[in-house]
Order: sequence, then structure tokens, then C-alpha cells
Amino acid sequence: MRALHERDIALVRDGGEGWNAYREELRKASAEPWFPLVRLPAKILEMNTENRPKIESWIAGERTQGWQPAEAWRTVRCPVLVQVGAADEYVPGERSVEIISAALRAGGNGDATVALLPGGNHAMFELPGGSTRNLAQVTRFVPGYFTQLRDWISTRVSRR
Repeated sequence: MRALHERDIALVRDGGEGWNAYREELRKASAEPWFPLVRLPAKILEMNTENRPKIESWIAGERTQGWQPAEAWRTVRCPVLVQVGAADEYVPGERSVEIISAALRAGGNGDATVALLPGGNHAMFELPGGSTRNLAQVTRFVPGYFTQLRDWISTRVSRR
């Protein structure tokens, strides 16, 4: 699973060369018991060199067309912890924190914590040099990630 993820990151970083071979690796891996845990969009298995632009368009657009994340955040009424990595190469961390915080406040959520974690990427790994090009060198999650999560949960859940 880790090897497939590293290959996926490399393909994105390198402009998508090798999608056909990657798709075949995914097809073979799809029979493995761990494969459902990978959580890849089903359309990825359809990707090949010829239809790559169409699939990339779907990934970038169709998934979110007509859906406004800020509107969704305004509707969240339950306690929520949102942890955003400051070194996320896919989502702008600081701006995401601003948008999500404002939307939660506008919606009246009185128990929302939105935190920017220095050094964290999209998956909250601490990346050497802050780049997905160094994903293979990851040795841990960003410091503070689990501590903040544990502390946030423990202040809201009573032990019986």
C-alpha cells in the first residue's frame, strides 16, 4: 500500500508519466484484502494515457462542482476539531484555517477548534524539507498531531 501511495505521489509530481502502468498495478492490488483501505477514487482505475486529461478534469472539477466547502462548514453544529498541515502542498493551510474558522463562526458553532500544525502535510506527516518529493523519508506524524487530538477528545468525552 505504501509503495502504491509513493508511486501515486511520484506520478503527480512528475506530470503523470506512466499512468497506464500504474493503473495496472492498482488493478492487481485491488484483489488484496488491504486495498479498500487505500481509499482511491474509483475513476483512478479507469485512467490511462488517452483519457488522463478527462480524469484529471473530473478530479479537479466534477467532485466539487456545485459544492461550496465554506457553506458546508457553516452547517456543522457538533463539536469539531479541524487539523490543517501548514506544509500541505495540495491545500493552502493558512488560508484554509481562515476560511473554515470564519464559516464555523458564521454558522454559530460554539465548539470548533481549527488548528494549523507547522510542518504537517495533507496527511499530517512531517515531511523532511516540507515537500512530497521527500515522502519516502517520512518517519513520523507531525509533532503535536496526536497530542492535540487526544486532548481535544478527552475534554469532551467523560469516562464511565
